[in-house]
Amino acid sequence: MKVVIKLLLGPYTFEHSDVATKIAEKAVERGAEVVLFLYMDGVHCVKRGQRPRDFMNIGEKMAELARKGVKVVACMRCATARGHSPDDIVEGSRLEPLHYFAGQAKDADVVITIGK
Repeated sequence: MKVVIKLLLGPYTFEHSDVATKIAEKAVERGAEVVLFLYMDGVHCVKRGQRPRDFMNIGEKMAELARKGVKVVACMRCATARGHSPDDIVEGSRLEPLHYFAGQAKDADVVITIGK
């Protein structure tokens, strides 16, 4: 089974990123191939060096998911527009063009979009 999750919103404002990571974690634990595609402000989730005081560190969580086998991918155009480069994203994540998402979604059994 292949699950593709598209996250549109960034961390720390709403719980959307927490929900996306929980779905991804459970799906990969059950043996699914999981792609977590970060789009629009969702790309902030892979920013290296985040230091939240009262929240889960979403950057560390993204790196953890990547170590567990989740493909953590941020939209290259969205990331570049927001000042992120391949050098300042967390280990295990990568930047890809939007058509990467389309190709992954085309082959997926389940596609989930989280955000507005």
